[in-house]
Amino acid sequence: MLLMFAALLAQPADCSNAMQQQEMNRCIAEAARAAEADMNRAAAQVMRAFVADQGGENGEAARRLRDAQRTWLAYREAQCALAGVEALGGSLEPYLVGDCLKTMTEQRTVELMMMVR
Repeated sequence: MLLMFAALLAQPADCSNAMQQQEMNRCIAEAARAAEADMNRAAAQVMRAFVADQGGENGEAARRLRDAQRTWLAYREAQCALAGVEALGGSLEPYLVGDCLKTMTEQRTVELMMMVR
């Protein structure tokens, strides 16, 4: 789904003052990408903690984290595709999908970080 936003990221936008739909779509895609990077860092931190506590990358905790993250990513993609349905094919659809990706990913990052406290 994030690949759909690759074209939008080609040109930087002034996100503090975005007024046109294309700019807004580009800005939300950038925000979703940033949230994805934060989540990936959080997942790596949790994995490092699990590896240290459980004795290796092949441990049960590490396997469960990988499985959970893969399943969660598939769920997020499907859920966010659904979020864009009300504007299907329209210029607002990428914004709705991007906002969903950003929001869900930020929430997942918090969940992951709570695992290492």
